[in-house]
Formats: sequence, structure tokens, C-alpha cells
Amino acid sequence: MKTSTLSVRVDDNDAAFLAALDIADAHTPSEKLRALLHEERSRRERLRDRVEATEMFADMLRDARRRLRRAETERGVRSEFLAKVYDRLPEIMAAASVGPTAAKPGKPLDLEWFETDTIEEVFVFIREILELGLTTQNRCYDPVAVEKRLEPVLEIVALINLAMKRRKKG
Repeated sequence: MKTSTLSVRVDDNDAAFLAALDIADAHTPSEKLRALLHEERSRRERLRDRVEATEMFADMLRDARRRLRRAETERGVRSEFLAKVYDRLPEIMAAASVGPTAAKPGKPLDLEWFETDTIEEVFVFIREILELGLTTQNRCYDPVAVEKRLEPVLEIVALINLAMKRRKKG
């Protein structure tokens, strides 16, 4: 592989950040910059594939999810709502990040499929959250946290039903 020599000037804060950055097998500023470039290239490639993008976003949330699980274990509680957020966000973010794609190279982007797919991911999440409101003692830290927020949602659903009935009559 042919290499190119670059000269980079960075401010003192960036130099201190780079020096403190812990990257496996990268010790010098040059090695760290190469590792960062490789990571960014890899990230961009992963964002082109739905499965890879989902895994990437799940990886990004892994430490926060682990901290949450530890804290829940210590307190003896569990939030089904937060579990669903951590389960579904990577899927939703992957759908949005990959964006519309063409069925074949040179063909127009399939906007309808992209929209339908994204709607499906979002509505699966909405359904799962609404299902938490089916019982009064759901698995959230505050057992009525979901229930308290359902009334305005149910009002919107009632208005949607009314509008749909009017469309069918008209």
C-alpha cells in the first residue's frame, strides 16, 4: 500500500486529547490519527448496510445500557420502557441512517420503500410502548409513568378514528 506523508497542525486542546486518547495498538500521534481515520471509514461503510448500521448503533449504546443494567440490579428494579428504548433505537437509527437506496445501481432511490420501512420501525416501537399501558402495574420504575401519558395519546387516536370514519362516509 502506498502511503502519503501529511503534516497536521492542531491546537493544544486537540493535541492533549489525542495524547490522552486510548486506542488499542496506537501509541504515537500518527498511529492514533491512522486509527481514527480507519474507524471513520469503517463507520461510514457500516452506515450503508442496515444490519451493520443496527449493530453499530447497538455498540454505541452498549456502555450506557450496561450501566443501566448494573444500576437496576443494585436497586432491584427494572424499566421495561428503557429496555424497549435500547432495543428499538438501533433499528430506528439504522433505518434512518442507511436512508433510501436504489433497487439497482443507476436506478432512482426507492423513497416509498424507505418511508414504509421507517414507518414500520417507528410504529413497532410505538406499539411496544403503548402495550406497557395495558396493565396498571407495568415494569417501569414508576408503575403509572406510561399510563399518565396515555390520555393525550388516546385523544389523538380518537380524533384519528373520527377523521377516518368521515373519510369513509365522504
